[in-house]
Amino acid sequence: MSFHGIQANGECGIDTSPESAGVPQIILAQWIDLYDMAGRAEYRGIGIFGNRNVAPDIEAIEFSAAVERLVKPGEESEGFRTRAWRIEGLCRGAGGKRAAVDKLLEIIGVTVQDPMYT
Repeated sequence: MSFHGIQANGECGIDTSPESAGVPQIILAQWIDLYDMAGRAEYRGIGIFGNRNVAPDIEAIEFSAAVERLVKPGEESEGFRTRAWRIEGLCRGAGGKRAAVDKLLEIIGVTVQDPMYT
């Protein structure tokens, strides 16, 4: 069994990268935005609040229990992966980050002439 994970601190939109990559998440809330993100990931069934009882600290037993829930073969871990893959499909189908940036630029009426953007 392989395990792929992403640890992110939420800067520059990286907090959405695991969703768009179809990766179940363990969120270790240390900054204010990650408390919300952890709750949303649990609500969606794509992640676990890995330090709920000690945040903003991290405690080995609580964290290892979260890792075990994601990697231990069974219905729960399979559910995390399946739901994460579904969200990945939705993100890809919607055009991903590029489509989001294009829409925002359209809304504010900005045309980008930067060759690096195209």
